[in-house]
Amino acid sequence: MTHEDVVTKTTELKESILNRVDSLMTESSDLDLKNKLDNVKIEVNSITPSKYNYYRLTELKNGLN
Repeated sequence: MTHEDVVTKTTELKESILNRVDSLMTESSDLDLKNKLDNVKIEVNSITPSKYNYYRLTELKNGLN
């Protein structure tokens, strides 16, 4: 996997995860869950593209489904 592929796939994963987190936040009325999901959004937005972070994001996406 080239660096360009990693950047592209990481960006796609981040967008997908953020969309899922946003939908979970709108569906939930639990304040504690919303705070945790907000922290997830902050963490996902701060991730830089790398093979390791791509793996982390893949695992996170799998956990959200």
